[in-house]
Amino acid sequence: EKEQEEAERQLSEARAAVLAKRQQELNEQKERIAKLAADQQSLREQQEQEVRELEEAEEQERLEREQAEQAEADERERAELEESERAQAEERERGETEEREKAEADGASEER
Repeated sequence: EKEQEEAERQLSEARAAVLAKRQQELNEQKERIAKLAADQQSLREQQEQEVRELEEAEEQERLEREQAEQAEADERERAELEESERAQAEERERGETEEREKAEADGASEER
């Protein structure tokens, strides 16, 4: 009977050791899974940040492009206005010159 009790005790201890080892393996597996989940979440957050930064950079580029296009349009408009003003000034000068020449011609006619 003592031998049977000893055998049962050893069997029970062996089972307990196997169970303890299995529990330790499960705990380690849970830790690995938790670490992988945390790493995955960190990567997801990093990707989301990169996407936000990319979208912000694209928006900044778009705004800069629009600003450059507006500056070009403003410069063209300014150049056209300057050209128009120059043409008007030339036309005015021509008119004044023609009037002066006509007045001088009329004056010369009257003197004769």
